[in-house]
Amino acid sequence: MPAGDTVALCRGGLWTGSTANVYNGSCRADNTCDFRDCGTGDLPVISYNGSDYLFYVGKNGHDEGYRWWNIDVENVGGADSTAWFFGNDVSDVDICKIEVNGGHMAIYHAGGDAGQARNNRFTIRNSAFSNIWGQRLLVGSSNFTIDSNVFTNIGDSAHPSCGFLCHAIYFQEEDIGPRSETDGMETQNLRITNNTLTMDSSVTCGSEMIHIAGRQNNGLVENNYMLALRTAPNYSCEGIQASGSA
Repeated sequence: MPAGDTVALCRGGLWTGSTANVYNGSCRADNTCDFRDCGTGDLPVISYNGSDYLFYVGKNGHDEGYRWWNIDVENVGGADSTAWFFGNDVSDVDICKIEVNGGHMAIYHAGGDAGQARNNRFTIRNSAFSNIWGQRLLVGSSNFTIDSNVFTNIGDSAHPSCGFLCHAIYFQEEDIGPRSETDGMETQNLRITNNTLTMDSSVTCGSEMIHIAGRQNNGLVENNYMLALRTAPNYSCEGIQASGSA
């Protein structure tokens, strides 16, 4: 579709999703391609029963200018299901007022293949993520903003594949993986602000809710509220941890 067009799902509607490979070289940061709601009523629901990615945005080559607004994603099956994957030079993405419930991961924001630039300029805001046993958000790029979101029961350490490795937000450095083009790079301008992260007694906290790894420059973590009611006996439950590069 041309830049500026919209895929609109009617509020109150229910769709059964399968993996969608998203790539459009026409979309632009200042003339976006939108996936969003229309009409009135409850958010449109996409029910995903797969074990892979619902939206896969990872084709080699630069693409930019996507917006996902006002959509409810229900991961109803597939222990390894992930709602969004981004990799291989994707930039200028806005995710707003999204709800994701269930599954392994909500958003996997990866580096990509050899020879591909890193992702850049992402915003995730005013959204809600719940009952995800793995990590809500795994990120590795600069100019990334996570603002005014609600995370509920993310990263259950009692899950057999989780333990101390699951976090609500895990932010890795630019220099991640074997690709020589990112050697020595710092991650710039990370913003994690005004978020609420809670875990009730039905899940077990055994790691950090927010983990920031590696070389970071000009980052800000501010005004986030964190609460866990049940901690794992063999792991430590922490709010925020910053670690050195691996």
